[in-house]
Parts: sequence; C-alpha cells; structure tokens
Amino acid sequence: MTILKPKKQMLKLVEVLLPTNNRDGSSAYLRETFINSDHIISITQDVNAAALHAEGRMPPGLHDAQQFSKLSLSNGQEMVVVGNPSLIQSKAKKVIHG
Repeated sequence: MTILKPKKQMLKLVEVLLPTNNRDGSSAYLRETFINSDHIISITQDVNAAALHAEGRMPPGLHDAQQFSKLSLSNGQEMVVVGNPSLIQSKAKKVIHG
C-alpha cells in the first residue's frame, strides 16, 4: 500500500458532505480532504451549512459557533468546508507561502 504525502500546495481541509435531500431529516457528515490551493477561485460563507448545524443536523462535536465556507473550484465544482472564509484563506496563504 502506498501512502501519498500531500505536496506543499495541497491544503488539508474538513469537507462537509451534505445530504442529497435535505427534507428527509438526514444529517451531513465530515471527511478530511486535500485540495490544491491553486484551484480555489473563491471562498464565501455558507449559510446553508450553518443552518443545518443550528438544526442539529451536523455531526456531534462541532462548536455551537462553528462557521462554514463554500469553495468554488477552477473545474466548476463547489464544496463546503469547516471554517470561516478568513480561516480558509489564511490556511491557503500559509500553504502557498510556507
């Protein structure tokens, strides 16, 4: 088994995987992911994930004041991650500039 080590430009984040049908009461779940920081186009606050958190539909253990961000990627996809936009930007800068 080969273990891949993230390259310097890879940003380690916690992705929020939202249920496909929010009306059925299912909860979101979290997973660790690595994103190439060069592929991030924009970072915005995600109020939908915050609303799910307020409804108790996020995994237990997250702080009550936890914030979430939506990343727009260069391939046209979007993803929701744990952390406010300023924190995510700061992490990306740290990875890029060492």
